[in-house]
Parts: sequence; C-alpha cells; structure tokens
Amino acid sequence: MGFPEQSFRLLLEKLQRELQDDQGLWTLRGFIDIARRIYALSSDTKVISKALELMTLPDIVRLARDECYQVVFAPEQNFYPDLSLVRGEEKIALDLKSTYRMPDRPGQVSGFTLGAFTGYFRDRRSTKNIVFPYCEYAAHYIIGIVYTSSSARPSGRVPFRATGNHPHPSAGH
Repeated sequence: MGFPEQSFRLLLEKLQRELQDDQGLWTLRGFIDIARRIYALSSDTKVISKALELMTLPDIVRLARDECYQVVFAPEQNFYPDLSLVRGEEKIALDLKSTYRMPDRPGQVSGFTLGAFTGYFRDRRSTKNIVFPYCEYAAHYIIGIVYTSSSARPSGRVPFRATGNHPHPSAGH
C-alpha cells in the first residue's frame, strides 16, 4: 500500500498555515495556566521544540490512524524515531525536528541532530535507543521545522487578550 506521501504533504501545508499567521508570526504565544495567566515563550530551543511538537502531533497522529497505521511513540526522549507508524509488517520512521535560523549568518540554520552514529546507524539490527531495529523500517521521514528566533519576544507573564474568533475566557462563552 505504501506511505501516503500526498496526504502527508497536504497535512504539512495545513500545519504551516496553523503554526503562523498571515504575517509569518507564530500563532503560539506562550503557555496558559488555570488562572488564565499566559507565560510567554522563552528563546530556549528545547521549550520551542516541545511546543511545536505538541502543536503538530495531534494532526500527524490523526492522519496516521486515518491511513490505518498504528502509532508507536518512542518510550524515551533519546530514542529514535519520535513516532513509528506500523501497518502489518510495514514500519515507517517519523522524526520531528526543529532548528532556528542563524541571525548572524543569513541563509544558515543551527542544524538538526539525527541520532547516535555509533549505535543503530552502524549496526542496523541494534535495539539500543531505537524503537525497532533500523533495518526493519521501510522508510524514514523527518518533519523539519525551521524558525526565526526573535530577541524582541516578551518574557514572563503577558496579558491574555482574545484575537480573531477566539473569545476571551471571561466572556462567558
């Protein structure tokens, strides 16, 4: 049957529209707590990566399940891949990666980490830090998100304001 590349490309276009507004700014502004306080995103790359992952995962999982794949999540943060899509004997590796543009080097990015070269890349049957042995995957895909970091970003708490079609939480909707 094969991996549904066309459906996946359409999903990536949808995610791109959802992750940024018409001006190319992130739709994510921060984290909200139960007291409706929003904490602005920091410039910490691990925080940004996790936030982007949380925003994209539900749609990725939905597409995989719609295509009759079982989704197997990596049991540990340092395992490859983030998601294994399994349908019968077919296994697809799907890894989520993000990096930032280098502000002092136009056209360059910080880079992506791809895994332990001393482990499963060399020994394709190894089970160390990998969900299934590397040799069992029919294909490997990376969802790469490249973003521009802004030093003008506010830090700490920021006011909660409704925008667009999202009513303010205290409006009684």
